Amino acid sequence: MRQKERPMKVYTFISPLTPFIDPGSLIYEKPEDYGFTIFTKTIDGYYDLLDRGKSWVDFLNYETIWMKRKDIENNTYMAEIEMMKARIEAGLIEKSLGEEIIENIRNYAEGREYNANKNLNSHLSYINKDLEWSRKHKITKTSILVYWYSKLNKIEKEFEKL
Repeated sequence: MRQKERPMKVYTFISPLTPFIDPGSLIYEKPEDYGFTIFTKTIDGYYDLLDRGKSWVDFLNYETIWMKRKDIENNTYMAEIEMMKARIEAGLIEKSLGEEIIENIRNYAEGREYNANKNLNSHLSYINKDLEWSRKHKITKTSILVYWYSKLNKIEKEFEKL
């Protein structure tokens, strides 16, 4: 008995290595051999990137000899636009909605007014989540531990000065 053919669903996603290069990886251990510059390797440094950052680009702890942080950001948005065009062409999203999303991505990338969708499951949600990451995400056990580690480390440095 032949199985009934079902249309194949395609889910696409684009993302740079974000926000950090994995500790222990070859790039992390020998970044210069692979054309990378890593800005921080400490928990304090990671905490500072996440605490001060306003978007995912601010969280990146690296850049390459080929692409600076701004280049990584621009290429990520351009790739998402191209993937949205492919979704429209494949009939995975209505043309009008896809074009609205593309325009919204362009507006955001170029610093113009954009629609920050409150529905965190929608195609536009990543823009809203990225902008509000450091202050709006739920507190987790890990985030509490990182926070207290950061405070403890600062206290230890003060004692070392005495």
